[in-house]
Amino acid sequence: MESPFTTPDQRAAERTAKRQAVLLAAVRMFNERGYPATSLEDVAASLRHLQADHALRALIEEGMGDGSIAPADPKLLAFTLAGALNWPACWHVAGGELSAEAMAEQMVDILTAGLAPRRAD
Repeated sequence: MESPFTTPDQRAAERTAKRQAVLLAAVRMFNERGYPATSLEDVAASLRHLQADHALRALIEEGMGDGSIAPADPKLLAFTLAGALNWPACWHVAGGELSAEAMAEQMVDILTAGLAPRRAD
């Protein structure tokens, strides 16, 4: 029976992978913004964004695999969903025509209907 615990070699490999991810994110940001204009918080935020993106793509691919999400480009679909779910914070007006709850409900309906597999008639 295989142990559920990671070995010292596995933990070392995980630390190395994390260190490489941080360095790569930092280098990208230094190249984009310059070293003086990049903070550690900026690097951490970019890593969180990457983790969220990878997790969303994995869920999308899983859904495509089990047939609950129509086949599409996972990257494009992840960006579309993230954009649709992030932008309302910029344009929704509290106390406006729709409450936040009503808007969220309608958006979920729109997005899930748009992701539903098409049935051949």
